[in-house]
Amino acid sequence: MRSDANSYCKDTSFELRLFLEELVCDACRFVHLADDGITPDRIRISLEKELAEPGCFADILIEAEDLRYFVEVKYGYTDEQIIKSIARKFQTPIPFFGDISKLVLLVHERPESSQAHLTEVVKKIVPNTWQVELWDTDYLLSLFRDHFNVEMDAFSSESSDEMRTAIERGKGRFAFGEDYADDHLDASLLWQFGFWRLRNLYDKAGCNKKRILAPGNYKISIVLFADLSGFTGYLHDTPRAQTVQNCLSAFCTKGRHQIINHGGMMCEYLGDAILGLFGIPDHPRDYVERSFDCARSLVALGESVTNEWQRQIDRIQPVKGCHVGMAMGDIQILSLRPFSRTHIGAVGDTINLAARLSTHARSGQVVVSNAIHRHLCLQSQELFSGDEDIDAKNVGTVKAWTWDGASLRERRLAATEG
Repeated sequence: MRSDANSYCKDTSFELRLFLEELVCDACRFVHLADDGITPDRIRISLEKELAEPGCFADILIEAEDLRYFVEVKYGYTDEQIIKSIARKFQTPIPFFGDISKLVLLVHERPESSQAHLTEVVKKIVPNTWQVELWDTDYLLSLFRDHFNVEMDAFSSESSDEMRTAIERGKGRFAFGEDYADDHLDASLLWQFGFWRLRNLYDKAGCNKKRILAPGNYKISIVLFADLSGFTGYLHDTPRAQTVQNCLSAFCTKGRHQIINHGGMMCEYLGDAILGLFGIPDHPRDYVERSFDCARSLVALGESVTNEWQRQIDRIQPVKGCHVGMAMGDIQILSLRPFSRTHIGAVGDTINLAARLSTHARSGQVVVSNAIHRHLCLQSQELFSGDEDIDAKNVGTVKAWTWDGASLRERRLAATEG
């Protein structure tokens, strides 16, 4: 039994903030749908958006057509901690800031005078073209009351299941309409895909949910394999098991959201690695570009997670971030039990190749097969270094290309300083 009450509170606060980030993303999709008529498929949400200063990441970036804004989840932070965090993240401008319209801060309840003071201080830090909005949990609860019919007085670990259930029902009704059954198949599909993508797939499947992800061979599919760098070292040098759990939970939770937010399919977790699929069960027009965008967002996520992990331990780790391998080819989707559509697996040489390319990639890099590189637009192709032949062990020798996030960040910082 845990004896340290302060430690327990910190651990639950971390998980609660992670949960609140998830809720904000869901709320923003439905708010823009109801208020602005922007369908969820036209809303891009990125977690851990890389900023100018090394190790600085915005919590959430919302892009709803022409509207772009940041959301920072600062629930449980003091005013001093919030101001320090905002200054560290947003005081150094980058060209992208010109497209931002506002900064939203999610905070715990406080007097109006305190809200006004905090708002004025933050306005002096961020670009003067940005609006600054403070959302407290009462306001967030009102959004869920209006859009999900959830009556709740406060957020807590005890109420999280009820809140998540209500949200999943809202997503299910959007995806399947009156055919939403809240059964194991619905839950499985909502875990694997974004609910807005399911709506389109459901229509294409003739309103038969069992046909959405039927067993079979899926061609020209993309496998994305993202692996944390130096995981064994972090694990060995971390005295508290809760630190390991918190950091891995953040990587897994946000990693899944990055995959489905970019239109992919969440396949499975393999220890400290995430396996995502794109181009299954169909091939949206921009699925190759979206898969590459997702890979870059996972690189940023890996760096953010390991930065936080490093802050929790004494021994300096030699590497941080994550490395990604991507390959294109055939994928076999199979039932893991007879006639099942809720227990689904994926196999194929393409998965093996993506894993091998991930091993070849260094921290902060995305290594893609030649087939993926050829399918990217010219602007994306130019972000890669020259092709090279890689010995992929049992797969054979393959031609691959490397995108180096660390090198790109150095060039961007040099341009900003110039």
